[in-house]
Amino acid sequence: MQKKMTMLIFAIIMAIPMSFCVQLAIADQADAIQKGADHIVSLQNSDGFWSWPHDPNGSASNIGGPIGLGLLAAYEQTEDRRHLKAAKDTGNWIVERVKSDLTARFSTFDPLFLLKLSEVTDKRKYKRVVKKLFFKRLKNGTYPKSGGGFNDTAGWIADLQAGRSGNLINLRPWDLAPVVIAAFKIKAADRNLFLQALKDGINTLTAPSTSGFAPPWWETLGLAGGVWGLSTINKEFDPTSGAYSSADSVKDLADALAALQGPDGDFPFSSMDAPEGDLQETAYAILALDAADDDYENNVIKAVAFLLDAQLPNGGWPSSTGGSENVEAEAEALWALSLEEFDDDDDDDDDDDDEGDEGEDD
Repeated sequence: MQKKMTMLIFAIIMAIPMSFCVQLAIADQADAIQKGADHIVSLQNSDGFWSWPHDPNGSASNIGGPIGLGLLAAYEQTEDRRHLKAAKDTGNWIVERVKSDLTARFSTFDPLFLLKLSEVTDKRKYKRVVKKLFFKRLKNGTYPKSGGGFNDTAGWIADLQAGRSGNLINLRPWDLAPVVIAAFKIKAADRNLFLQALKDGINTLTAPSTSGFAPPWWETLGLAGGVWGLSTINKEFDPTSGAYSSADSVKDLADALAALQGPDGDFPFSSMDAPEGDLQETAYAILALDAADDDYENNVIKAVAFLLDAQLPNGGWPSSTGGSENVEAEAEALWALSLEEFDDDDDDDDDDDDEGDEGEDD
């Protein structure tokens, strides 16, 4: 009887037109995006930011950028104005903070988020803030330094590298990738300094010696960040040191990332660990492999299927199998599900076009 039932189900499935199956998959993904964005909006604090993780411990100023990018990506799919409003509230909070407080600094994902917000809303004020208060200040050596004083671009990079050292060294490419993408998007004068820092970060990627959340942490996240950043701006790289020195190209790095994918579609915390439903790693692997090449379409499809399956009834996601929810990682999963490329933005008609095309790209 069981065999007959199995054959009947198989016959029914085979009788369904493929176009209908595709429509069902698209509907499932659209529903997941809507639920995920609604969930994140419901957690937003009155100041426009979010607590990290899900508890009332005040707003965390360093997670607005990736959350905002997730909401904007979702909005382009849902066209739900609540999702756009939440992203705008976050962007306005960042803008007011850096304009009113001369010591306030951008988090690494903030410039890219504000550029995307400018694109989606057609409001140039967000782009102007990125150009004037981040990239121009760094170029001129007037960007506020943590602890007092000022930084130029080289000093800012050195401070980031110092903060992402030791057991945190693998986060360098992940932190630098969105800055590099933003710098190349607006043709910032010092964009090649950021690019070289990203390449240096890839050269310092280090695999842990054992499994089980062993340091240095976040190897997969760092690798995904490097592939995402270089692929998005279409720059080549041949690593010369670190865990991926055997790679000869960005394609080789993407191959190494794709090889880490587990049978369920998720990606592990490091090359020494088995996948355990790691949400953030899987989200950035999707962003990276989608940007890298069409050769990874099946990897992306499997990873998206994992995200759809892992979504909770409330619209959120566990940070890992059986783990707690984390709004930053949830928004990054939403971003990956809602992939939309940035529009080409080569317009130079802003009244503050003070970056220009100085220097040749590497």
